[in-house]
Amino acid sequence: MIGIGNILLTIYFWLVVTLSTIVTFIVCLCSSPFLSQKQFVSLYQSIFGTMLLYPMTIPRFWTIKITDVRKSENRHFDKPYIIIANHASFIDTLVATKIPLVKKFIMAKEFTKIPLFGWLCQKSGHIAVSDRSDRLGKLCQSNNHNRQSAVDLSIKAMNDGSSFMIYPEGSRSKDPHKLLPFKTGAFRLAQKTGIHILPIIIKGTGKAMPIGGFCHLSDIEIIIGDPIEISKKHKNLRDDPQLEMVRKFIQSHLNR
Repeated sequence: MIGIGNILLTIYFWLVVTLSTIVTFIVCLCSSPFLSQKQFVSLYQSIFGTMLLYPMTIPRFWTIKITDVRKSENRHFDKPYIIIANHASFIDTLVATKIPLVKKFIMAKEFTKIPLFGWLCQKSGHIAVSDRSDRLGKLCQSNNHNRQSAVDLSIKAMNDGSSFMIYPEGSRSKDPHKLLPFKTGAFRLAQKTGIHILPIIIKGTGKAMPIGGFCHLSDIEIIIGDPIEISKKHKNLRDDPQLEMVRKFIQSHLNR
């Protein structure tokens, strides 16, 4: 049920987003001539994430907890990953700034048209595509030159040591506790680059800001799983047991 508190919180959130975007744009614009693209992305994500999330978490409108379930003794983020996560809310990407990795994204082309924010995204090297239904899966499988070039750009974007974050569902799920079918794009990208998949689960964002809805008080948790090397022997990734294993891992944590 939507109350006056939710309406006020939503207005507050979008004011914070607007102010964060303006400040981040000014700082990054002034700094951009002196920074590599990876340094620019790091600065942008650090400022924008901090300015946006702190005003929501300090008053405890939202809480954000990171749970690392990796079995490896070395839990440092000392190399790039292809990060995959469930996708239930607009704020998933914002919350993911809490993970200490420099990340680039596949994103909808229409976001690049947003004043200031669009410039930040383009300058960061995010890959803008117009295919909303399967942004990377179809790109990887298509023979169309323009689509194939987006895959090449995705690979090139990681050449500076940046990680790449992809939502394998392809779009936001209306039920935050249930995954949509996975597209194969992220796994195909992992095959081509040899970079490990890092599965993460983002819980609570579907309540914090539902699709087309108002902000709510919410406890948010980011769960980090073990990196996975994708075998190159499977030509049809839809039949690859590793894909289903990752999907079940994410789904099992969403159900807890």
